[in-house]
Amino acid sequence: MTSAGQSPILPFSLFRADEFPMPDTTKPRVLIVDDRADSIQIMARGLAPEFAAEFALSGKQALAKLATGALPDLILLDVVMPDMDGYEVCRQLKVEPRTRDIPVILITASNDLEDDMSAMLALVADAADFIQKPVNPQVLRQRVRTQVLLRQRERELVRLQAELDQLKAQLATAMAKPDAADATRPGITED
Repeated sequence: MTSAGQSPILPFSLFRADEFPMPDTTKPRVLIVDDRADSIQIMARGLAPEFAAEFALSGKQALAKLATGALPDLILLDVVMPDMDGYEVCRQLKVEPRTRDIPVILITASNDLEDDMSAMLALVADAADFIQKPVNPQVLRQRVRTQVLLRQRERELVRLQAELDQLKAQLATAMAKPDAADATRPGITED
């Protein structure tokens, strides 16, 4: 509760995407990797207008795009694709320094995630989460929002830790130097 007795306003809602927009003034970018254009369209519509969606039609195309282009805030990655499946793409993303910190949500058409190897393989591939097809737009939006928010907070913690380390170093340097003003004051002598 706030001092006025009102409930605090959260930066997002668990119920409707339009109730509380993301706090950033720029839309977080999501790369959707799927070999089916209709799946990409469904996911992109589910993310709009809160997120800016980009796409790749294969794992190889996604890896090439990520090797040189601007990095997205999150990757939605279909598991079943020709040439290279989503698990392999995720493993390659997680070993590459440039992409290892991007959250990946695997999208699977498996009907029984709890009893299937899909859930275990998603965890082994170091995915942040997985969603079952057909994709529910509200579930998709909430899970993407959660992962993007976690990533933003992680970046902020890293920034604050670097700032704290810098301040500690400055304080240690300042404490190690004798204070010139103390040496010139009467009554202060060095032993």
